[in-house]
Amino acid sequence: QPTLFTKETCVVNEGEPVNEMLLIIRGHLKSQTTDGGRTGFLNVAELKPGNFCGEELLPWALDPKSDKNLPLSTRSVQAETEVEAFALASQNNSRTLTIILIVMASPRSQTRHQYLCFFIDY
Repeated sequence: QPTLFTKETCVVNEGEPVNEMLLIIRGHLKSQTTDGGRTGFLNVAELKPGNFCGEELLPWALDPKSDKNLPLSTRSVQAETEVEAFALASQNNSRTLTIILIVMASPRSQTRHQYLCFFIDY
């Protein structure tokens, strides 16, 4: 489903459960990790249109032996600008994700980009 985040909105904090994977359509997110709280470690990355976050959800959904609890985020993610994204969410902590085909038209060109997310049903 389409999702909007206003500037400086927290998307997820490191160590919190991940309940959705986001495909960024417009805007920028800041992603950072302390690698589980390791002293003196900080890795920061900018996520822009076409990038994903919340990918911890995919291996969790694919592994039938994984814990029933949602996976924990390995990064803190915050909106640097207003962000429009498409969310692929777990429904009620189940491993059922929905197939999604997103066709984006670039405002600067007539090219189209297709993104395909997975249908997973355990």
